Amino acid sequence: MRYRNRGLRVILPLSLALCGIFTGKAYSQTNQSTSPSVATASGTFSFPVFSNSQITLLSGLQPLTIPPFDPGLGTLVNTTFTISGHATASGTFLAPIGGIGFSTSPVTRIFNHGVQVPLSSILDLQFAVTSFVSVGKDFQPPGATLSMELTEASNVSNYPFSLGADPTPALTGQTGFVLGTFEKTLLSYSNWNATVSATVKVSYTFLPAQGLKPEITSISPTFGLQGKTITVTVDGKNFQPTSAVSFSDDGITVTGYSSRTSTQIMANIVIANDDRMGINLPTGMRDVIVTNPDSQTATDASAFTIAIRYPVIVVPGIMGTYISKGSELLWLDTSRLISGLINSDAFLMPLQLAPDGESVPGLTADRVLDGTQANSTNYYGDLLGSLEKPDLLHSPLQPNTDTGYKPEKLLFTFPYDWRSSNTANALKLRDFIEEKVVTASGRNQVDIVAHSMGGLVTRSYAAQIGESRLHKIIYEGTPHNGAPKSFGTLVFNNDNALSKFLTITGVNTLTLATLSKTFPSVFQLLPTDQFVCAAQQFIAILFVTPGCDELVSQGTAETLSLDALQALKIVVPGPVSTAHDFYKTINRTLAVPQFKIIGSGIPTVTSLMIWSDKTITPREWIGFSGNGDGTVPLKSAESAPGKNFYLNEGHSDLPKNPDSIALVLKILQDDITQLSPDDTKQLPPHVQEGKPYNVAPEETEWVSGSPIRVTIVDSNNRFNGVDSNGSIRTDTPHADFFAFEQNEGGFFPTQDTYQVNVTATGIGVFSLVFTAKDPAGSILGSIIFSQVPIGANSKGSLMLSPNNQSPVLNLDIDGDGTFDFQLSSNQPLSEATLLGMLKAIINSAPISHGIQTSLVAKVDAAAAAIIAGRPSTGQNVLNALLNEIRAQSSNNNGKDDKHITADDAKGLVVIVQTILAGLP
Repeated sequence: MRYRNRGLRVILPLSLALCGIFTGKAYSQTNQSTSPSVATASGTFSFPVFSNSQITLLSGLQPLTIPPFDPGLGTLVNTTFTISGHATASGTFLAPIGGIGFSTSPVTRIFNHGVQVPLSSILDLQFAVTSFVSVGKDFQPPGATLSMELTEASNVSNYPFSLGADPTPALTGQTGFVLGTFEKTLLSYSNWNATVSATVKVSYTFLPAQGLKPEITSISPTFGLQGKTITVTVDGKNFQPTSAVSFSDDGITVTGYSSRTSTQIMANIVIANDDRMGINLPTGMRDVIVTNPDSQTATDASAFTIAIRYPVIVVPGIMGTYISKGSELLWLDTSRLISGLINSDAFLMPLQLAPDGESVPGLTADRVLDGTQANSTNYYGDLLGSLEKPDLLHSPLQPNTDTGYKPEKLLFTFPYDWRSSNTANALKLRDFIEEKVVTASGRNQVDIVAHSMGGLVTRSYAAQIGESRLHKIIYEGTPHNGAPKSFGTLVFNNDNALSKFLTITGVNTLTLATLSKTFPSVFQLLPTDQFVCAAQQFIAILFVTPGCDELVSQGTAETLSLDALQALKIVVPGPVSTAHDFYKTINRTLAVPQFKIIGSGIPTVTSLMIWSDKTITPREWIGFSGNGDGTVPLKSAESAPGKNFYLNEGHSDLPKNPDSIALVLKILQDDITQLSPDDTKQLPPHVQEGKPYNVAPEETEWVSGSPIRVTIVDSNNRFNGVDSNGSIRTDTPHADFFAFEQNEGGFFPTQDTYQVNVTATGIGVFSLVFTAKDPAGSILGSIIFSQVPIGANSKGSLMLSPNNQSPVLNLDIDGDGTFDFQLSSNQPLSEATLLGMLKAIINSAPISHGIQTSLVAKVDAAAAAIIAGRPSTGQNVLNALLNEIRAQSSNNNGKDDKHITADDAKGLVVIVQTILAGLP
């Protein structure tokens, strides 16, 4: 209780609460200046007044909530609201009369200055504003005020009441208004249970939400390539919803924002491409600037760099360049080829090189195989088109027609004579870079995209010339350690290996193999690793071995170097020493960033084994498969330094694979270097970093032993083998076929049904082995037909399927269309069966009737003796049979004038010796 003006003053804390919905209107306006903004709120409050001798005070002050207002966006709010409260009074009001006494009677008039009358009840309306909702933040005092005013008052029993003074509340803090107590004094006549009401006007005036000064802590990425569209993330604090990002100098345009928060801004920018705009855009560093709505700024000096767009050179692989003789297109005019027919490709023979490496005069190599030449093959057109116009690529790229490389300005191809040495072509690449690319582009460095052998040319360039001109190298299926398939081309008259560097439809196998043996480049594709082994002796188990490595470790085989292979006259005469020197030259570490796009998940020949006597020709071979792109083993493609990116794609199709093209663009534009090791979501679909694709769940390797020819047809009637034109066909996906010196082999996916057809090439004994392996190379099972006699006209067939582990070989010995024998797999043939087959072979051989009868009689006699349990007698008869066969095939006069040809006699001798070897 306190006294003032000689009268009794009762302080009554009025409990105030917001008891209604804001029913007024709201409006907004742009407010980017620092001028004060004003918002008002008005309403009505009411409370009952009880005059009594004693006042019961309500406890606590209640906050008055001001409606939403966002000064940062310049929004003004004008609302009406109701405030209500109540107080309970009890006891007796005492008022002085003339200052000399007190009376309990109600006063009847207003207190007037200078007149001593009974003092009325004096009620203080006391409340506080303690918080605002969404008023803003970071206000800058001074200059922000808040005031409240009773603008209207109602009469109480026809008596008015008066208003007290309007104190100005204090403003504190920078996150909103915090106000002290705001008082209104109401002077009225006492009246039991009377209600007093008034209208309260609340107004607040403040500066816009100027905020604290923005700060930049980091920027990502810190550089961008000319012509590129990217998102730049600016991290920091004190950013506003309308803060803007800008860059110093020319060349960068901010097109919008993905996100803006108080701590991060994601700005979408386009970097100009000088080569499309026809201007010389300065590269280099740019300041990054953040500007808040109140014009406060933050600058990160030289934080972003416009990187140079380096010229790109596409270096094709072997056979990847057109070669012409004057106006005549030689490589490769597909209109002149007739499905691999012999002599249909005789026009290619001028491609042969002389022993000294010299070419036929007048041949030129002036364009890569991009499909622009009529009647030609396209391997690089899609890649070149996408580099020029990335928005046309059907892959996950941001469409932007300003991101391309302008041909002959920033996009070049290096056509070269792929027949020549890679070392010589590397020197031509040097001249191409210095005389054309540097001059046309105005750049001092280049990016190279090299396919297959083009990667070896590039590495040879770096080894001979240096790296100063190289900014980045992208390899696509480059055989850094060579490829065993090139060996097949140089030894077996079999181009199935080489042709898959670029699959050339219609080129005859023997023609391409004949040409390849004159090309130094093919010798430089020979593997550097010792990929050939030779068995110490013939053992049937060799057919089911995982490969050369295990045989060598077991001591049952030895590795053969290239020099040893040439010494055995296995490799045709050629520059093997040059190939050795070439790999020694390029075997060095490069500082230039290198990226490898590698085909994987496709069975690929990785090693070869001689399982017959390596010194006796023709030899019998077996090929082992592993992971790769169908031509280059995984190990060879991975061996150079740099990041590895894997696709499930074949060797020749890597350059035109859409995901491979998209990856090339990302690497060129430095997107890949921005990725964290675990961030793969930005890679094109089907591209795996650091993880190759596995081969088919199961793969079956197979090999034959002479004298037979094998063809394999899958459930979709796709052919694998040597066709009637003498060309090798491998129509089944992920399958391969090899024609070795004397026998054949290959592999195919296990999970299918195949018809295997066998055709004899002469009289003798053959073997046929199928071995199923899992992706790790472990053997799952084998199907073996071993030491099977066959006649010159014999034919056979069997069906292979995943569900049949014991297929039967049906054999027609005399070739009359009727199967004479059914042979179970994985079981040795009995002497009786072997002798029965020998008899049928003799009867079908072109031998005179008298000699035929004599030979058959001896076979019958041997069979009878063996069946009777007299193996020694049978052995003697068979030795007599051997002597007669040799006698009837002798040719002392140098003429083949006897009854049995030398080849047939040799085959019959082998059959008889096989039977003798099995006798006890």
